[in-house]
Amino acid sequence: MGISYSSATAIFRSSTHKTESRDVIIGRPDLNTVWYPQNVTCNQKYNIITFIPLVLFEQFNVFFNLYFLIMACTQFVPSLRINYLYTYWVPLSCVTFASMLREGYEDIKRAYRDREINSQRYTLLTENGHREEILSSEIKVSDIIILRKNQRVPADILLLQTLDKS
Repeated sequence: MGISYSSATAIFRSSTHKTESRDVIIGRPDLNTVWYPQNVTCNQKYNIITFIPLVLFEQFNVFFNLYFLIMACTQFVPSLRINYLYTYWVPLSCVTFASMLREGYEDIKRAYRDREINSQRYTLLTENGHREEILSSEIKVSDIIILRKNQRVPADILLLQTLDKS
């Protein structure tokens, strides 16, 4: 007795990914009864509170960094001390500090990129047919957006009309 394709895929499919249909009133986000998340792009890994703990966790999650941290900590015990404390702590501190600087710089670059993407302007077609300029972060589910040539697609969009021949 074999296993059917649907039962085999059901084994590997997560129970949290249920496909349900959505009823959305196009062009009238105020009439939609279900709340949908905003169209805000946020790729930052850290904030001011979580930066130091998360970066240190990521650094000492690497085996060699953890090894050198343990070696440096053993130098506080007088019977285990081999050399001066600074010969263990200065290199470890320099590597950790350089990694923190790199992570901070990359996260700041991500924040600027997010801000740039969220502040791009798009043309919204209102329910009475007027055109209104809005930011990418203000786009809601069921909004009708007019995209221009070579303009970035700001969200998952249902294409209603195009002038492209292909």
